[in-house]
Amino acid sequence: EPQSLIRSAFHQLTSRPPSKRESVILLRLLSEQLAHFSDPKEAEKFLKVGHYKAKSKDSVQLAAVTSLVSTLMNFDETLSKR
Repeated sequence: EPQSLIRSAFHQLTSRPPSKRESVILLRLLSEQLAHFSDPKEAEKFLKVGHYKAKSKDSVQLAAVTSLVSTLMNFDETLSKR
C-alpha cells in the first residue's frame, strides 16, 4: 500500500512520521512517478543509472519508489551516518 510505504520510508530516513501535508505531497509524487515510468522501457533506462543494478519483477514500481526515496534522502531532516 502506498501510504504504508511512504510512512515507513519517511520514518526510516527522518526518525519521525510524515505530517498529513507531507503524506499528501509524497503520495502525489509517487503517483506522478508511477505515471512517468508507466512505460517499462523508461523504467529500465532509469534503473540502469549508477553502479548498483537493481532488479525487480516490477521495474515500473521500483523506478517510482527509487525516485520517491531519492527525494526523501534530499530532505534537510534526513539522517545520515558519517
